[in-house]
Amino acid sequence: MESIGDRIKKLRKSLNLTQSQLGELIGKSKGNISGYENGTFEPSANTIVELAKCFNISTDELLLGYSIENSDFLSKADEDLVKNFNKLDNVKKERILERIDTYLEDETDITGIHADKSILRVSGNQHLIKYIPILGQTSAYNNIEIIEIGGGNYIAVPKSLDIDYAFFLKDDSMAPIMNAGDLIFVKYILEIENGTIAAINIDGSIDCRKILMSSDMIELIPLNKNYDTTVVNQSEKTFRIIGKVIICRNTASNFFVV
Repeated sequence: MESIGDRIKKLRKSLNLTQSQLGELIGKSKGNISGYENGTFEPSANTIVELAKCFNISTDELLLGYSIENSDFLSKADEDLVKNFNKLDNVKKERILERIDTYLEDETDITGIHADKSILRVSGNQHLIKYIPILGQTSAYNNIEIIEIGGGNYIAVPKSLDIDYAFFLKDDSMAPIMNAGDLIFVKYILEIENGTIAAINIDGSIDCRKILMSSDMIELIPLNKNYDTTVVNQSEKTFRIIGKVIICRNTASNFFVV
């Protein structure tokens, strides 16, 4: 059975485009296009819309392999559904596709074990606490007590915790587990097992992603289906793994172990 990756490849070749050229047209890398075509990962809702526009076809043709005019494949209810979908603007289409992604999401793939709030309770005994640096920009919308030492931002944590630094998540790419403004605690480690949620430095920006490695390539996988997986070369100088995500504190002061 033809997959969406097969259709992307066939449509790309029909336009005499290389993977790099198609990637440039929709703002993705050659590695992303290769991943879509070989089925390593699925394009996001936003990317499906952009690909359909690039190929000058409807999103249902890209997703299903046929248009609604070919009613042999569709029931009357399905035909009405697709017709109404195609009447919507691209923003509303993207929202619907995002919701479908959510319904289809495998809950077992989301990592997160809720823990007691006391996990980061700081003792009044100064000998039992340590201060770890907060990397990057401090979030302005939280109730977390932060101190400044030597021009940098630090937070007090129990000395017993095996964590080395923290940073505020800048967007919702790891939602629903971790959200924009959450404080992410990281253990410094350079070698990460596949499937681990890692802290990464990419182009000088600190972020976190689920990591999958194969040969010399690394897939940086968001948990939010609205964001695309990024593929980088392990030798890429602008990318490095800087640690393993251990604990998250969200803006409602809840904690959980990742």
